[in-house]
Amino acid sequence: MRTKSLNAHRLKAIAAMIMPMLVAIGCSDSGESTASLPDATTVATGSATSSPPCGANEARDSVERLIAAMNIGDAPSADALVARTPRFQWFSVNPERLNADASDRASLGEFLSAQVAVGQQTELISFSFTFYRAEDHTGNFAFRLSQRSAEAQPTEAAGKGAIDCDTGLIMVWTVGPRGPSG
Repeated sequence: MRTKSLNAHRLKAIAAMIMPMLVAIGCSDSGESTASLPDATTVATGSATSSPPCGANEARDSVERLIAAMNIGDAPSADALVARTPRFQWFSVNPERLNADASDRASLGEFLSAQVAVGQQTELISFSFTFYRAEDHTGNFAFRLSQRSAEAQPTEAAGKGAIDCDTGLIMVWTVGPRGPSG
């Protein structure tokens, strides 16, 4: 009986030493998502954390990666950052992509290719994580952008969206113009 207790104690001690290393490896700059890795406390104690599986950092990272891909003209990478059906809901940009077009996932790659061809540069001005919805693992957010192109004055746009917290992919994207920046 004493051997079982000693072995259980050793396993917990080993888990407590190894998990921080695994989490550190998972947080490397490899670009891979680490959202599914439990933290060391959860593994060592068996207790769940009270924070949602995604929040402001994960949502902002998804938005920044989408903007960066568009800014460098990489439409395939931008397309890969958007969820597939059935998690995809819509990707709308006013006035270019609205209503039924916004809900058509099959046409999104073509739309993104056309957008990068324009050469517009976008900057994230502000970002706020609005809420996490546990029943469908969705993180919701709002943002403001500054957009500029060679032929026009910079404009501001406001938007909102949602990410699939299980994958980090954007499920909802809605953005519309607000007029000239100034």
